[in-house]
Amino acid sequence: MRTRGNRGTRAGDGRYSGRLPSRLLARYEGAARDPELLSPRDDVALLDAEIRARLAELRDGEVPIAWAEVRKVVDELVGKQRTWDWTTMEKRLEELSGLVDRGLGHDRAFERVCGLIDRKARLAQQEHRRMVHLRQFLTIEEALLVAGALTEAFRRVVGEPETLAVIERQFREILSIEER
Repeated sequence: MRTRGNRGTRAGDGRYSGRLPSRLLARYEGAARDPELLSPRDDVALLDAEIRARLAELRDGEVPIAWAEVRKVVDELVGKQRTWDWTTMEKRLEELSGLVDRGLGHDRAFERVCGLIDRKARLAQQEHRRMVHLRQFLTIEEALLVAGALTEAFRRVVGEPETLAVIERQFREILSIEER
């Protein structure tokens, strides 16, 4: 992506600031300094909130189409179409249309929720890869080494055997992988 001008700089080289309109400059500089700029964490939280809102709408709002009601209206239309006047027929067709629209609205809302869940999963995977790349995770072996080092530090500093026993018990509880 190149900017206008003689030199045509790229976004990563920090030279956009001289060419940006003043209304964008502060935002650009803030984003350039933000260490979490590429983290999708906030995006995942936003999607999670949207998913919960859509699920609440599905639960509280639109009820799935009632097929028994649709069948009743269709049977009436088929059975009485020759004897009804046009206004009665139109009224019943509008009722049928409303039932179908209600069902379609529910289906669309559910499809939106599923799409949001997919996007949230992709962003969560992206954040996981980013954290692994930044080495923000410890392997089990590394965690056990840290726990061992902490235990040794406590042994050197704390002189009372009873207190050491309590600390060791606490560490074992914290590190008991089988219980989690």
